[in-house]
Amino acid sequence: MGGQTIGEQDISFPAMRDKQQKLAQIVLNDPAIATVTAFAGGGRGSNNTGFMFVALKDLNKRPGHVTADQVVNRLRGKLLSVPGARTFLQSQQEIQIGGRGGAAQYQYTLSDPDVDELNTWAPRLEAKGRAMPELRDVSTDQQNHGLSETLVINRDTAARLGITTAEIDQVLYDAFGQRQVSTMYTGLNQYFVVMEVAPEYQLSPDSLSNIYIKAASSAGAAASVPLLGTTVAPATPAVSAASSTSSSTAATSGGAAVFPTSGGQLTSSSSSSAAGGSSSSLTTSTPSASTGTNPVAANIAAIASSSSESTTAAAINAGTLTGMPSGVTSLPFAVESSGTATPATTVTTSGAMVPLSAIAHWDEKRTSLTVNHQGQYPAVTLTFNLAPNVALGDAVTALQRAQAEIGMPSTVHATFQGTAQAFQESLKNEPYLILAAIVAVYIVLGILYESLIHPLTILSTLPPAGVGAILALLITGTELSIMALIGILLLIGIVKKNAIMMIDFALQAERDEGLPPVEAIYQACLLRFRPIMMTTLAAMFGGLPLAIGMGVGSELRQPLGITIVGGLLVSQLLTLFTTPVVYLFFDKLQWRVMKLHRIGAELEEPTGD
Repeated sequence: MGGQTIGEQDISFPAMRDKQQKLAQIVLNDPAIATVTAFAGGGRGSNNTGFMFVALKDLNKRPGHVTADQVVNRLRGKLLSVPGARTFLQSQQEIQIGGRGGAAQYQYTLSDPDVDELNTWAPRLEAKGRAMPELRDVSTDQQNHGLSETLVINRDTAARLGITTAEIDQVLYDAFGQRQVSTMYTGLNQYFVVMEVAPEYQLSPDSLSNIYIKAASSAGAAASVPLLGTTVAPATPAVSAASSTSSSTAATSGGAAVFPTSGGQLTSSSSSSAAGGSSSSLTTSTPSASTGTNPVAANIAAIASSSSESTTAAAINAGTLTGMPSGVTSLPFAVESSGTATPATTVTTSGAMVPLSAIAHWDEKRTSLTVNHQGQYPAVTLTFNLAPNVALGDAVTALQRAQAEIGMPSTVHATFQGTAQAFQESLKNEPYLILAAIVAVYIVLGILYESLIHPLTILSTLPPAGVGAILALLITGTELSIMALIGILLLIGIVKKNAIMMIDFALQAERDEGLPPVEAIYQACLLRFRPIMMTTLAAMFGGLPLAIGMGVGSELRQPLGITIVGGLLVSQLLTLFTTPVVYLFFDKLQWRVMKLHRIGAELEEPTGD
């Protein structure tokens, strides 16, 4: 047997792996199961699928000698005990017909150029199929309810920090893309060093909040920016930084904090004035012409290293900062100062780490995991198994009736695929196949006996054989499968040999010995009875092991044996009595036709005067 597990479309791989293990254990606990091999992932391009390969015990070791289909029916209810995942089991055939696999044995495909219309009607037909008593294990390959996170970058904020979209892409790939960063060489082997975040941080989109990106260094245009959102008009700095020296101090005068107009390094200092008061100030140093610094990143770095979290209220109320990019209206910090500032430790402005959440946000939405196609159009395939004692033809008719009941538009094209398609094609071609076989037999017999009548006598034995085969299938509850159809075709060659032995002897007795038709067919029945019974019993006993179904894979060969045994049995019981009657009837019919032909010929001859 085989099976496929389908989990929720937004399930993670570790969760799917755990559910697959639980489902495999349920299957293994069945007394008819020998081994189970199961794995998760690898199907339809997503992590919400799993596969299972099940080996049954020998038939004589299974309790109750249950078949594979009976085991599937027994496990169907137990496999529903694991929430969030469903396993669909099916018995594997030795000969796979149709060339398409799925969660169940039979497939019904819907295709439509309009994806939205297809996604609307496919779930409705699936829900209708689940309620149908003829079907079991109805599922679909439609995967349009997955989860995705869309990263929306605030490009203005990122540009002010000197961060490009390419840098964001590289950082995300470093975190979640398993980038190979190095190779370790040993004496006998080499090992690739792969960089990624720890696996426990890959399970939730909240991990994006812990991603930091390094801000770049860049020169900014001079502008006046109020602090902490306070609206302050630009003012003339009381003290300006000396641009001719490599470093200068940003002092405060009248509550104004002065920054250089060109990018530079910021320092945070704390000192005592002549009057004994404490003060802290921010100091800048002008960089070389070849390298500049981003003022915003510099401010973040300066405040991060400062011992105080805010700056003086005077700077908040009346001061302005110069040297900041235009358009910035607030900063997440303030400058605190009083008295005379003195230089202190310098903090480099370049290389500040900015959280990803400061320059981007992410939106969660539903998306399609896969979009299947058949030909040129999107397609959704429904798979199903049959209920016990339900023929495939009945299920096909019921599914087509359900499609009409829900009012599916004509633009949705529905076709059977795989085994169901092969079944439909076989039903369509079956009458022509049987007719071609009968015509071929008739031509060969007509050439052999040089007669147009007696081949019909031989072919008269075929209807009892067909009736016997159908009755045998009905009595045993076996469906008319491809193997059963092959058995009916074999009966055409096996059954007619009984009539051939009788008719051949009767015609020879009429021609060589001059016996009348009644005496000739009577002698043929007596002399040919024993060889007829021997060949019939040999064929019946040869097909009996197939019909009983002994051994591994016997379920496939059972319909073949049942049709052969049933057809031979009924045909033998009837043809021993009907063949002589049909022979005499056609012989009299032949003489009547010949007599009428001779009389007509005499009437057409001209009379002489």
